[in-house]
Amino acid sequence: MIVMLLNIRGIDSDFEEAYKAYSKSIFNFCMSRLSYNEDYSADCTQQTFLVYYEKLKSGMNIENSRAYLYRIAENYILKKYSEIQKEQQHIESSAELETMNIKASDNSEESILDKISYDELIALFKRTLKEDEFKLFTLKYIEGYKIIEIAQKEGITEQNCSVKLYRIRKKLNEMLIEIQRKEGA
Repeated sequence: MIVMLLNIRGIDSDFEEAYKAYSKSIFNFCMSRLSYNEDYSADCTQQTFLVYYEKLKSGMNIENSRAYLYRIAENYILKKYSEIQKEQQHIESSAELETMNIKASDNSEESILDKISYDELIALFKRTLKEDEFKLFTLKYIEGYKIIEIAQKEGITEQNCSVKLYRIRKKLNEMLIEIQRKEGA
């Protein structure tokens, strides 16, 4: 039991020493890589030292603490980039779908998208689009794939994929405008 306590105290002192020596530089490294976002950088620094402490506690012998801490921080930064990118894609897809929210006239306060549910809207889109068009629409706006990924899946060029998606959005926009005209008449 005493040996275990001494070992933990050794880990704690190694950890404390590394924290005092490198926490500011790790935080600054994270700040520079994460667009000077203090919240992300603080999370990165905290996660870096948490992983470092767990590795020390598990008995791992770390010869170069500084290099190891920077490697942990870099891995966390890459993970954060991936999360941010996925969140951004979702926001962009939602924004593109929102652009289809066209008013029937300038004085109309309610659009067709406000009147029907998401499932009804998707069913309407499915009836309006050809099978291959609906597949592209689904991949981009529902599943959130990037254009390059869709192009690779479908065996087409990125340019061709972009053009097809533009035409699909245009077709759906025109369909929504027509529905609103009929309801407004």
